[in-house]
Amino acid sequence: MRPAGPLDFLAVDAALARFRARHAIPAEFAAWEGSFWARHGAGEAPLAYLAGDAAAFVEGSRTHRVVLYADPGMLPDLIRTLQADPAVHAISLSDAGDLPDFRVVERWEHRFDLRFAPAEPAPVHAPLAVEPWVPGRQADAADLLSAVNATTVDGLYLTWPDAPTQETCARVLAGLTGGSHGTFSPDVSFMAFDGDRLVGLTLVALEDAEVSFLFEIAVAFRYRGTGLARHMLDRLKVALAPRGFKTVRFLACGHNAAVQALFRPEEVASRALDRGFVWIRG
Repeated sequence: MRPAGPLDFLAVDAALARFRARHAIPAEFAAWEGSFWARHGAGEAPLAYLAGDAAAFVEGSRTHRVVLYADPGMLPDLIRTLQADPAVHAISLSDAGDLPDFRVVERWEHRFDLRFAPAEPAPVHAPLAVEPWVPGRQADAADLLSAVNATTVDGLYLTWPDAPTQETCARVLAGLTGGSHGTFSPDVSFMAFDGDRLVGLTLVALEDAEVSFLFEIAVAFRYRGTGLARHMLDRLKVALAPRGFKTVRFLACGHNAAVQALFRPEEVASRALDRGFVWIRG
């Protein structure tokens, strides 16, 4: 099996034609196909793999590949090919079948009703200082995000489609504070310090006049169990509710029980599930 290259345009065209003839093409595939040539020509990672008359179509970056569709029987060889590339950190697909080393991922979108915001934040059982976002500590924030997300599926989504290194976390933070997910809100994005050491944070963006997006909540490993996460979460709820915000939106993987437990049942306005499979190197 080989990735399609610049000299394979006719072969890829033929493979796409065969695929269209055999399958009903979902809208997301049609959108992907429409941008294939421009993206391929720009030097991005190969997005089509060929094996005789069979083809597979792959989305994503150099480090994270998302298998959109593959001809029957081709998937095991395709996965082995992708895993053999040391630059590939993760592989995602909608159905792993009997493939080894893939884990099911349930990605939940939660919406929480701010009418149930507490009167005051829950206490922290440690001598920590919790302050609104400190711009000069952004590099420390990237270090913390990388450390707590290095081997988690949530971390894969944090820096999608790349591995959560210090560099990629710093890039995500720069985008977030620059408005990539709405208006960044430093007054309800909190940092927790033990002395001068950053040990916890929340990142919040305002999507519109009523909905805020909790982009991330992170606590250093040795400070978990102190109530810090709930305290920071309560702090942002207490701050947002009087300003007319009605909902906090938050994304988390289904296996992350600790994060799910931060929200009381009566606060949950809605939940939506996106289910898939992922392989992460190491």
